[in-house]
Amino acid sequence: MIQKVMVLFGVVGVILSLVLAILSIFTWQIAAVLIAVSLGIPSLFLAYEL
Repeated sequence: MIQKVMVLFGVVGVILSLVLAILSIFTWQIAAVLIAVSLGIPSLFLAYEL
């Protein structure tokens, strides 16, 4: 359970850094929205697991 969550956050972290690298070319408003969404996804998984 805890390992699954750690893996999930690790994957999300990698995706986030890639997204940020791409979005640094574009505007930070878009980046902010995407970060909020990406952070919301693991919490949904956590809520589902608990």
